[in-house]
Amino acid sequence: MGTVFDYAVSLQIRHPTVPANELAAGFPWPMTSGWTAGEPRTTPVGRELGGVRSESYCSLKIAHGDDGELTACLSQAVHVIQANGKHWGECRRTGGRLSFYVFWYPNGDTGAVLDAGLLGEMAALEIDLHLNFYEDQSKDG
Repeated sequence: MGTVFDYAVSLQIRHPTVPANELAAGFPWPMTSGWTAGEPRTTPVGRELGGVRSESYCSLKIAHGDDGELTACLSQAVHVIQANGKHWGECRRTGGRLSFYVFWYPNGDTGAVLDAGLLGEMAALEIDLHLNFYEDQSKDG
């Protein structure tokens, strides 16, 4: 399907009230950023922006690869989330949202198949998919 591509995948979790550290609990992935509803709004370096956070948020770094195996990466992540099903079912019922956030660095003519089975598992878990395509890796910060 073309040349191998690089990618990075994170799981973003949002909730109206549950603290960020509780949202991240039970996952094997490191939390790279997060905040809790009601905390003062600040920049990543701590400068105050005014106001308070309206919801809790955390971002967990799942993987970065240069092998073009995005589908396998997402499938493995889905199985980890399924193993935490009881916790995430309650989180969703009380207003939580899950999203895979994908940085895709094409390296030319590339593509991937997200098969119906994987998409069905993601839909059953109510996981949104955000795809962001970049010419090179310097653009994701």
